[in-house]
Amino acid sequence: MLYEPDPEIFRRALAYGIHGDDRQALLLLDPIVNAGPRHTYGLLLSLAEVASKPARDATPPGQGFFIEVDGPDGEPASIDVLPPPLRFALRFMAAYANRDAAMTYAVFMSVGDPAVNDGPQAFADCIRALYRLAVKAAGEQLAAARAAKTTPQGQ
Repeated sequence: MLYEPDPEIFRRALAYGIHGDDRQALLLLDPIVNAGPRHTYGLLLSLAEVASKPARDATPPGQGFFIEVDGPDGEPASIDVLPPPLRFALRFMAAYANRDAAMTYAVFMSVGDPAVNDGPQAFADCIRALYRLAVKAAGEQLAAARAAKTTPQGQ
C-alpha cells in the first residue's frame, strides 16, 4: 500500500513554501523522508500530483506528457543540459502525469536507491527540486483562484 503524507502537514508545507519559507516547509517534510523510502516515495507522488496539476488540467484526455527543454538560443535542447535535481524532478513529474507507475518508480529508484545514487545530499536536492515545482504550481493556482474571486463577473 502506498504511503500518503498527512494532508494537513502537506498543505502547511506548501503554504510555507508559497510564502517563501522553504526552511520551515522542509522541516515539516523531513520526518517523512527520514521515515524511509516508502514514505519518501509517497511524498514525491503527492508533490508530483500538485506540480503536474496545471499541465494535466490543460491537456485533453488521452494525450501524454513529455519534457521539452529550450536551450539558451531558444532551440530545443536535451534534458541533459539541466542540473541533475531538476532533471529528476521533471522526469518524475512527467512519468506521474502520464500515470506510468512503473516509470515513476524507476525514476525514483534512479536516485532513491543508495546503490545507484550519488549520496544523501544528491537525493535531498532531487526532493527539493520537485518540492519547488509543486510550490510554484500551487502558488500559481492560488493566485488564479484569488484573481477569479476578485474579478467582477462578466469582465
